Amino acid sequence: MAPTHSFSTAPVVGMLVRNTAGDDIGNISDVVCEPTSGRVRFALIGLHNETALLAVPWELLRFHPDDRTAMLNAAVATLQNAPRLKWIDWPRVAHPQWDRDVYAYYGCDPYWEDAAADIKSAPGEHQRHLRGPALAAAAVLLGLAIAVGYVISKQGWSQTASQVYAVAEAVKETTVAVRDTSADAAITGKAKTALALSKRVSAYDINVETSNAVVTLTGRVQTPEARDLAGQIVADTTGVKSVRNLVRVDPTLRPEEEHERLLSRVNDLERQQALVNAIEDAPELEGAHVKVRVADGVVTLEGTVASDAQKMRAEELVRGFPGVTTLRNRLR
Repeated sequence: MAPTHSFSTAPVVGMLVRNTAGDDIGNISDVVCEPTSGRVRFALIGLHNETALLAVPWELLRFHPDDRTAMLNAAVATLQNAPRLKWIDWPRVAHPQWDRDVYAYYGCDPYWEDAAADIKSAPGEHQRHLRGPALAAAAVLLGLAIAVGYVISKQGWSQTASQVYAVAEAVKETTVAVRDTSADAAITGKAKTALALSKRVSAYDINVETSNAVVTLTGRVQTPEARDLAGQIVADTTGVKSVRNLVRVDPTLRPEEEHERLLSRVNDLERQQALVNAIEDAPELEGAHVKVRVADGVVTLEGTVASDAQKMRAEELVRGFPGVTTLRNRLR
């Protein structure tokens, strides 16, 4: 169903997600975009009681911005064995085959392959489209052969050969330059992605430029540690030969407000997962069904326990965690 109005994507990260049965399954931790068009391919959902993230095609989500929830159009059974990943598996997300496999699992057609499918579905029409350019290319080659023959007849083979060699060298140099430029653009993209994934430097505006695999960093950060970390992250990026770190340190600089909000949300999600793991590993809580939610340092416990002792033990675990400011114990 088409949306009736537009909404800002700023609240998407952290948005509550429900499945088709109406169950609360987790929160949106991140989105995966194409590097060229910026179009969103996946949403990464942090599931309750799981460390891995659920990757789902963006088109399966329907958003309700008024109450900050999203509906995932997938059956409960489908989600049980759906593709998952951890942050250390991030390079898999950038692999085309992985993208196609995830879409295929949910029964979705990869939208970026629609154009190729259209061509395959009408080969006759495609051949007719190609026939005109092919004839034009043949005519150009014929004209070129006639022109070269005429030049040879006028000034001799030796002089003509030297001129052809000079043209070939110029074309070769141009080709090499284009290839190098493409490689530099790819390195720049990977370096920017690596910086964006770092919680400690992503909040700052760091510019990345690449020439012959040498990366130059400019911009401002708040501390020398952040500057050095940015240089190290880029130096570890595949394809980078060396780094010129020209980033300036400005102690008065404040990170962008949106980045600070996202960083706070990431910290909440990490703390939430750590609490889930601690509760699962506690032998005193065997048989308990505890859901943990963390928002701005406020921890909410929901679910059922077998006794008051289990309820108190869960509360003790939470209060002993660093960064927890408030506890809401709603265990029954």
